[in-house]
Amino acid sequence: MNYPIADFLNRIRNAGSARNFDVCLQHSNIIESIAKILYHEGYISSYSVSNEKLKSITIRLKYINNIHIITGIR
Repeated sequence: MNYPIADFLNRIRNAGSARNFDVCLQHSNIIESIAKILYHEGYISSYSVSNEKLKSITIRLKYINNIHIITGIR
């Protein structure tokens, strides 16, 4: 994976388009920081980090009237 931030944002957008509620990704400090910002700005409902040997981060997407909050990425 060459562009982890782009991959992270695309996975969130694609999961929203598919009407999924959760997205699970490999953990990194930068991804966790971006998830924290998205949470505080109201773009996602929550996020959690697993404390297993291979860390992962789970993002809970936010919908209003069955429409995903994040509609596009620029």
